[in-house]
Amino acid sequence: MFEPTRDEARLFFFETWRKHRAGEPLAGLEQTVIGILLMHPEYHAMLGAPAREAWPETWHIIEPQIAQVMRDYRDGKIGRLEPSPAFRE
Repeated sequence: MFEPTRDEARLFFFETWRKHRAGEPLAGLEQTVIGILLMHPEYHAMLGAPAREAWPETWHIIEPQIAQVMRDYRDGKIGRLEPSPAFRE
């Protein structure tokens, strides 16, 4: 059963939107989600927005965490890193 937290659901919606925009194949629940998203153009700009704009109420929490991961990657403490488009500036 799919019981995501609010943030997990948001990430799923953002990733589904990214895949749709990139022309990548969508499977299962992604196809349902994109159908819903396409019916709501008022959200399209936000779905392509940087994380600080998409999650303003939690940005003060997640920004330091993202910055730490990026520092760890730069310093070689973690391997390959491919951030979600939602976290690009």
